[in-house]
Amino acid sequence: MPDLRRLLPAVLRGRSGPALPEEPRGAGEPREVRHTETPHPAGAALGLLAVPVEGLDGHGRLVHLSTDGPGLLRPGDRSDPTGHPLHGVAQITVLLQGSLEHRDSLGGRGLLQAPAVHLVSGGAGVVSEIGESRDLRRDGGQVEMVRLRLLQPGTPVVPTTRVGQDLPVRAQGRSRVTRWVGVDGAVHDPGGAAVTHLQVAAGATLDLAVPDRHPALLLVRRGAALIGDDLTEVQGPATVVLTDHGTRLTIATRLTEDAGADVVLITTERLPEGMVHRDGLVAAMDEETLATTLEAARTPGFGSLPRLDG
Repeated sequence: MPDLRRLLPAVLRGRSGPALPEEPRGAGEPREVRHTETPHPAGAALGLLAVPVEGLDGHGRLVHLSTDGPGLLRPGDRSDPTGHPLHGVAQITVLLQGSLEHRDSLGGRGLLQAPAVHLVSGGAGVVSEIGESRDLRRDGGQVEMVRLRLLQPGTPVVPTTRVGQDLPVRAQGRSRVTRWVGVDGAVHDPGGAAVTHLQVAAGATLDLAVPDRHPALLLVRRGAALIGDDLTEVQGPATVVLTDHGTRLTIATRLTEDAGADVVLITTERLPEGMVHRDGLVAAMDEETLATTLEAARTPGFGSLPRLDG
């Protein structure tokens, strides 16, 4: 006869294993919705471009935010990836389904399997290439990812690459909070940005701590979210710009929404005046330096990519 007292904790935990750490609740002045925008097709199957939005070239340090999937790629849907120069820009790819190949002019290369976070800090200049793996391009399969680019103010530093495959997850009630980027995230952005994935259960409320006076933006990927103390309803997919002040963000869902809501929260430092960029890939502190940097990116460039199979 088994000891039921020893079995009870495992039954309560269910199949997911040990109980998750608890996400602390935010307090103080609330953030509210300032502006919403529907993302635009990003020009590729399954893709959506969420930032820039109309009338907003960037938000804080964030100058690019796009999603890919979730969905099924057919064989031959995607061409080979192309390398891009990065300078004064951090590029982040969060892989949730599928596989990616990556390489850079620092000599890094490899294969990423979901879930994973890949960050390239462009610094003083690097060429980076990341895209669907050969197997995925040839055979098709499920793909889901989120891409971001963040400006890096100040004097450019030595470029670096980071890969994180341990995505820290916390719980607040029945909802889940996953730190993709941050001090306690899968990877750390030297510029202090935080990117958090929020899976808000149906009929639940999340109260999150957010840094005051830091630009904050939400991407409601799926479902309907009730945002702020005003409970402004936003149906995904949508981009949400939040008010500038406040240390607490509340996101709730209706009990009738069986799937809850899937939301990404991005907070960054404010951007210094005068910083400029080209296509969210090459950035500098003024127009003259940007022109010089763009020329350097072309001739002789920021290095060559290693062979993936070499």
